[in-house]
Amino acid sequence: MQWKMTTDYALSALIYLTAKGEMANAAEIAEEMDIPQNFLYTVMGKMRKAGIVSVERGVTGGWRLAVDPKDVQVRDVLDLFGDDILYERTLEDEKACASMEKYAPATYRKISDYNQNLRSYLHGLTLSDLCAR
Repeated sequence: MQWKMTTDYALSALIYLTAKGEMANAAEIAEEMDIPQNFLYTVMGKMRKAGIVSVERGVTGGWRLAVDPKDVQVRDVLDLFGDDILYERTLEDEKACASMEKYAPATYRKISDYNQNLRSYLHGLTLSDLCAR
């Protein structure tokens, strides 16, 4: 139940851009957030296509947020990179779900509650929240 490195890199880059509040080049983001620069280009390209960041090319160019950080939810980034940190087996495996519900109903309810609470929390958590001091 942890997210992929791709998602971690994306959130790290977004947090950096949010905290900085202005454009930053790939080398700066990569060094400050310990992200392999080649990987950063891939992650940022996907976020650019989604409209989360914009790029300015050239020697003085770089990346910046294309939207207000209050409008970017952590859940949006997880969804963009096809990531989910929920306890998936009870959600997607019908047999496992039925078995858990039959033999351990309290566990099933607790996992279901956990998943619902986590979804709700992540839908309300924004980049601004992550960078609040």
